[in-house]
Amino acid sequence: MKLVNLTPHPVRIYRSDTPDRVEDPDAGVVMILEPSGEVARLSESVIGEDTVLNDEGVEIPVSLVSYAEVEGLPKPQEGVAYVVPVMTALAAAGREDLLVPYEQVRNQEGTVVGCRRLGRVQTQ
Repeated sequence: MKLVNLTPHPVRIYRSDTPDRVEDPDAGVVMILEPSGEVARLSESVIGEDTVLNDEGVEIPVSLVSYAEVEGLPKPQEGVAYVVPVMTALAAAGREDLLVPYEQVRNQEGTVVGCRRLGRVQTQ
């Protein structure tokens, strides 16, 4: 099956026995899915503004955001699966050709550097 990365970042897939945190982000990589140049995402628009007060009385601005339509997602093709962000997969529920990075691997600073497997979002 051909995998097409529709995220803006390379997706490193690690061996299944890779720990949650790694010192060397290149150790244990099975494959790297480079970005295709196309990005599937949800359109967003600000529909209002609000504020919240934290427990110290600091007022923090809050945007009321609507995530509506999926953009940049090709039609299903035989023999092709698309790696997309999880929010995109949730918004396009029912598409069996969408995969998401799953079981994240992080570097020592806590930044996500890859995953141990891909997942297919299932709705109930």
